Amino acid sequence: MILSKDLKAQKEGEVESCQIALGNLRSKVITLRNEALEKDKLLFSLVDMLKASEVNLSAQTETHEAEVEGLKKKLVEMNENFEVVKAKQEISEMERSRVQKNVE
Repeated sequence: MILSKDLKAQKEGEVESCQIALGNLRSKVITLRNEALEKDKLLFSLVDMLKASEVNLSAQTETHEAEVEGLKKKLVEMNENFEVVKAKQEISEMERSRVQKNVE
């Protein structure tokens, strides 16, 4: 009977020990789950920030592309104007040269 009581007490001790270990594991799982949720929130926040940055970058890219196109058009126009001025100057120099030859 004493042996039976000792075995029963030992078994109850083991059960209690297992229950404590199980409770500790549950607490650890809950802690890890909460940490994972916090990390998920942070990750989603970072993803949202990345998407917003992509939108801003896209808008800036479009603005810069429009500016570059405007500058290209101005460059073409200035080159055309330069060519016209250059041609006028050449004609003027040819006229001056012809007039000088006629005067001589």
